Amino acid sequence: MIVLVAAASLAASPATAVAAGGDLWTFGSASAGDTGLGMMAGSSPSIAALSNGGYEIAYQGANSDLWTYGTARSGDTGVAMMDGTSPSITAIPGGYYQIAYQGSDGDLWEYGDGGSGNTGDGMAAGTSPSIISLTGGGEIAFQANTGDLWKFGTDGSGDTGVAMTAGTSPSMTAIGDTDYQIAYQGSDGDLWEYGDGGSGNTGDGMAAGTSPSIISLTGGGEIAFQGDAAASGGGSGGGSAHPGGPPVISTPVTVTVPTPRSPVKRREHRARRQLKVKITASWTWSYSRSRLGHLRFGRLPRGAQVTTTCRGHDCPLRAVQAGRGALGRLLAFVDGLVYVAGDRIYITVSAPGYRPERAELLVRSGEIPTAKLI
Repeated sequence: MIVLVAAASLAASPATAVAAGGDLWTFGSASAGDTGLGMMAGSSPSIAALSNGGYEIAYQGANSDLWTYGTARSGDTGVAMMDGTSPSITAIPGGYYQIAYQGSDGDLWEYGDGGSGNTGDGMAAGTSPSIISLTGGGEIAFQANTGDLWKFGTDGSGDTGVAMTAGTSPSMTAIGDTDYQIAYQGSDGDLWEYGDGGSGNTGDGMAAGTSPSIISLTGGGEIAFQGDAAASGGGSGGGSAHPGGPPVISTPVTVTVPTPRSPVKRREHRARRQLKVKITASWTWSYSRSRLGHLRFGRLPRGAQVTTTCRGHDCPLRAVQAGRGALGRLLAFVDGLVYVAGDRIYITVSAPGYRPERAELLVRSGEIPTAKLI
C-alpha cells in the first residue's frame, strides 16, 4: 500500500512535516523542531519514507522554488513552483524519490530520480497534484485547467471525464502493486471516488475549498475529509450524524439463483430448462449509503440477456440491459454506483429455452444489502 510513500514504511516514518511560523518544522522519532528553512505562505509539505530507512520532504520554499529536506538530499532544486501550491512526493525503489508539482507556468511538472521535466499538462490555478509509486512506474492525479480530474503516468494519462470543485486537489493511493484509487471533491461539493476499487459519489458533502486524503487498508480503504457543516446531521452531505461516516466495510455478497418460486405449468416445465446463474455483488457501505463495488455473473448460456433495474427515491440508474456479448458495458454502468437505504435493485437473467430468473437486492442502513429470489 502506498500513500505518497509505501504504507509499511509510513507507519515507521521517521518524521512528519508541518509548517509553523513560516518555517518547515519536523516532529517525529528521527528529528523534531525548526529546520530554519522558510516556506511559502499557504503551502504544505509532503513527506515520504524511503526504502533505505531514510526520509525525504518536498516543500515550496519562501523563494517560490521547490526544495527538499531529508536523508537523501536537502536544498533548493532550482525549479520554480506556482505560488501557494504544494508538491507531492513518493518513494521509489533504491532509496530514491519522485516529486510532482505545479510549475510556475501552471503546468504539471516532475522532479526526482525517476526523471524531471514538464509533462505538458496544464493544471487548475491554486491546486496541487498527488503522486504514487506503482510497479514499473507511477501515477499522478491532478485537477486540470479544464476543471476535470486528470491522470498522468504509466497506468494511463488523460481526462477521466469527471469534474472537480475549483480550487481543490485530489488524493491518490495505490491498491496492491498496479492499481490505484483517487478521492476528490466533485463539482457538486460531494466526496467522490475514482479508480480500480470503484467510482462514484459517496453521498457525503465536503466543506467548500477543502481536499480529501485517502489510504489503502487490508480489505478496503479509508478517506479523511472535512465535512460540510451546513449539511443536515452537522457534517455529512448524506445527512449522517457522523461526519464522514464510520470505517468503510468491504465484504462480498453471493446470490445463487436456483428454482423460481412462481408456479410453472407442467408442459412449460418440460419444454424450458431451469436457468441457474451465480450472481456475485461486492459491497461497501457507510451508514445509509452502500456502494456496489463489483457485480459479476457466472457462465451465461448463448443468447442470454441481463437486465438490472432500481426502485427507490435516490436510484442512481433506473434500468440497463445487455446481451452476453455486451455484458462488460453493462457492468461498467453499474459498478461503483451508490444506493441509499430502501433502494431495491432487481436483476433478471433470461435466455432462449430457459425460464428467466429474477433476484432482488435490498439496500439497508448500516448493514450489508440482503438478496433473495422473487
